[in-house]
Amino acid sequence: ICETAALLGRSNNYTVLVPAEVFGMRTDAGQLLLSRLCASIDPGRIARFGDLTLEAYLYGRPLERTPDNRAALKERQRVIRRGMSDIERQGWGVQRVRTSEGMGYAVQRPVLPATERLVMPPVDALRPSRPSKRQ
Repeated sequence: ICETAALLGRSNNYTVLVPAEVFGMRTDAGQLLLSRLCASIDPGRIARFGDLTLEAYLYGRPLERTPDNRAALKERQRVIRRGMSDIERQGWGVQRVRTSEGMGYAVQRPVLPATERLVMPPVDALRPSRPSKRQ
């Protein structure tokens, strides 16, 4: 029954991914960020994410901010920017903002169009019919 609720979109405990968005991504970072952002933002809502949070989503944990890591940090920021622009190309609202972590992004997930919602027949129609036990 739980799986049925998820398929019908009647439960908030599941992440909804739109296949066209996932397959439309041009970068690996975009795909990873999209899956994490879909898990965090409900359709039609806005959330803010700091650069450190997005870096942790992609790399597991942020690098220490030291002069020795400067080139690696710049590369990570470049990858995040490319991933976020990839997400923006899919119709998401993406804006660079100041967050509690410093700089980050305000991200708005688009409302799911009706054509992207899965429509299922009634559950009884999915059950195989059982042969009668008459002899």
